[in-house]
Amino acid sequence: LYKSPISAKLYAQANQNAIESYAKIIEEENIDCGFLRLPSYLYALDEVELEELKTEELTLRKSAIQAELVSASQLPFSTAGALRFKNQASFHPYKFLSHLAQGLEIYENSPATGINGHDIFTPQGQVRAEKILICTQFPILNLQSSLKFSLRPNSYYAMGLKNITKIEGIYTGIGRSSYSLTPFDDMTIISKQVSGASVFKEDTAKHMRLDSLDFWPQSELAGFWYAQDFHTTDGLPCVGSISRRWPHVYAAMGYCRWGMTTAMIAAELMCALVNGQEHSLKALLRPERTPRLLGFSSNILSFMGNYFNMRPCEKRCSHMGCPLKWNALERTWHCPCHGSRFSESGDALNAPAVFQIEN
Repeated sequence: LYKSPISAKLYAQANQNAIESYAKIIEEENIDCGFLRLPSYLYALDEVELEELKTEELTLRKSAIQAELVSASQLPFSTAGALRFKNQASFHPYKFLSHLAQGLEIYENSPATGINGHDIFTPQGQVRAEKILICTQFPILNLQSSLKFSLRPNSYYAMGLKNITKIEGIYTGIGRSSYSLTPFDDMTIISKQVSGASVFKEDTAKHMRLDSLDFWPQSELAGFWYAQDFHTTDGLPCVGSISRRWPHVYAAMGYCRWGMTTAMIAAELMCALVNGQEHSLKALLRPERTPRLLGFSSNILSFMGNYFNMRPCEKRCSHMGCPLKWNALERTWHCPCHGSRFSESGDALNAPAVFQIEN
């Protein structure tokens, strides 16, 4: 994923530093958000995936990143092994943010619909800013054409289960069909990446629940939801000035499943950039860096395939006109090109689309 062992070490250390930044804020602000230190694991289901972990472990060792191969004996299904990272953490993000939001001036129901120079347009009026930060997963503006194809939306379904044996650690499967498990309060969150037509089928949720009953027959379903994340072509997030033409506009995107620590990295990096300060990750994470050709080409082909695979009278995304897919489970419209989501009535729910779709 990374250009050199030095870059890998730099990014890994930044993620570990992000955990310490959270810990410091939580302690200083006395935030009750269930902050807990625990290990994190990448696990393999079979020997093929185990070989990938062994290769990863060697790469980490060359980059002086601490990780060790162990068994994943806590999981209720068969595994071939796991890669353990010590001194990781978990906490309740909503409780954390709710505390930090106290005393801040935040305007809701004022979606940004466009930017022209230093002016931000909303349905209620204009806002002028010296510096503009876009933190919408996918940029709401087409300020740099390559960004359309540098990010790929990935979909996940998650469920909260109670009355199961609590695991001591965070487990993430490296296979596309693997489950991820995270202990949280009195339950465990089970998530799985889904793709293609399975994203929009009600059977997806049923299959996940049936699997959970096989693993934990006594488990109780506490909740079920959909999530979306964006991946970059090189596995690193994009944080910084969005283009040379718009040096005052900054963006944070492409968190690649590591949203908690990457959010802290992005916050600290953009804070430094806005204040004209240097930062060790500025060059590594800049949005204008050259995307990996293979992933870039694949994203372009995926966009073209989705865009031209259209039937008459099919609903189009208000962002770039891609045909929308109906998610019966969520009762929302989804754009497979760039991840926009719309309500059943057509209102924009997720960027990059900012306008409703026509009926």
